[in-house]
Amino acid sequence: MEKCSNFELEILKLVWSLKQPIDSVNLHRAIRTAFDENMSEAKISVYINRMVKKEVLIQSTAKGKYCTYIAIDKDEYQKFIVNREVIKNMGKSVEELVVALIGKEANENSLDEVDKMIKLLSKKI
Repeated sequence: MEKCSNFELEILKLVWSLKQPIDSVNLHRAIRTAFDENMSEAKISVYINRMVKKEVLIQSTAKGKYCTYIAIDKDEYQKFIVNREVIKNMGKSVEELVVALIGKEANENSLDEVDKMIKLLSKKI
């Protein structure tokens, strides 16, 4: 997965707001309506293709008909961005960041709370 440009992120937010899967005709129409009525098919296709390559839109074709698209989960994208920024700015993984934040100041209560959160997250996976 790769980070979206500002405009790609706006398109992604639009797709999140729409009923999915969405076919290419309706996606193009929604993009034009939301951003620029005069935007060309080619320009819209370029953005969509970039987003597919970045793995934030998933493309499928059903029996030779129009392509349909599904956006990745919003929470999944946000986790990716947070992880990417932490690693970029600190050179550490999220796990290393948590350990650094807890550090030597951790007491039994705080470790128990962290353990509870981890168990809760594990159940969601």
